[in-house]
This record gives sequence, structure tokens and C-alpha cells, in this order.
Amino acid sequence: MADTELAARLNRSPVAVQVRRSLRSIPAFSGRRGWSEQDEALLGTIPDEELARRLNRSLEAIKLRRQRRGIGAPGFLGRSWTEVEEGLLGTMQDEELARQLNRTLDSVRSRRRDKQVSAYIPPGRRPWTPQEDAMLGRESDIEIGRRLGRTRWNVQYRRSQLGIEPFR
Repeated sequence: MADTELAARLNRSPVAVQVRRSLRSIPAFSGRRGWSEQDEALLGTIPDEELARRLNRSLEAIKLRRQRRGIGAPGFLGRSWTEVEEGLLGTMQDEELARQLNRTLDSVRSRRRDKQVSAYIPPGRRPWTPQEDAMLGRESDIEIGRRLGRTRWNVQYRRSQLGIEPFR
């Protein structure tokens, strides 16, 4: 087990456990253990919580392994996407679309990516162009903002993101 967990069980400091382990040339616990074929065969056949208890693994480890293997949650039949629903992808924020369609945010994001639809960019939040980036630092943030139809704060933030010094 991890040094911190062992320290808590022994009522000692993690440093004391680490020193003792090092003195005895015991390698640190990596926290990872392999998956047997039998363990993997159980993924998606019973609820993740039950499988986590059975295999003495965290719920997160079970979910991650199942998702990486492309195995759906047990008992989840899902709901097929209609053409109308797919047509709405990218037309509004994913959070808003999830609410309107009564779907999870992950479901909307995943479907949008699968269909190679770009995320919605609200008005006033258009991406920066290389030409706009080239203007940064050559005039005051206020002046550049006025020319580009952006706020001073938006210009200042973008300039700092790119590591460009302010105009002097």
C-alpha cells in the first residue's frame, strides 16, 4: 500500500514509513496492478460499484478501464440520436443543448466530436486571427480593442497568453 496509507494505519508519519522502507530497500508502492483476463471479462457485466468491491479497485479505475475498452455501462441502453438532435450540435453551448435534449453533457460532447462538429462560439467570443495577434503590443490594449471590436481586458488577456509585452 502507499506510504501515506500505511502511515495512517500504523499511526506514524509518512516520512517515517518512507525512511524505514528505504532502509530495507523496499520499493515504493506504485498503486497499479495488472488486469487479468477474468477481471476484464467482468467489465460491463455488473454495476461498476459492485465490480469495484469485488476486485478491490476504485470505482474510477473500473470506469476508466471500461471506457478505454469501449465497453458500455451495464444495463445502459442509451437513446439513439435523431437527425434533428444531431442537427443542433454546434448551434449552441453544449451545456444548453444537453439541457434541451435531456442528455448528459458528456453525451453531447462525445456525439459532437464523433460527428466532427466544432464547438459553438458565442457572438463576441470569436477566435483570434494571426493578423489580430500580430497587432498585440504595437499599440495600447485600449486602442487595439477599439479597432478589433474587443474589450481592453480581452486584448490584455490574449497578449499575456502569448507572452507579448504591453505597448510602451
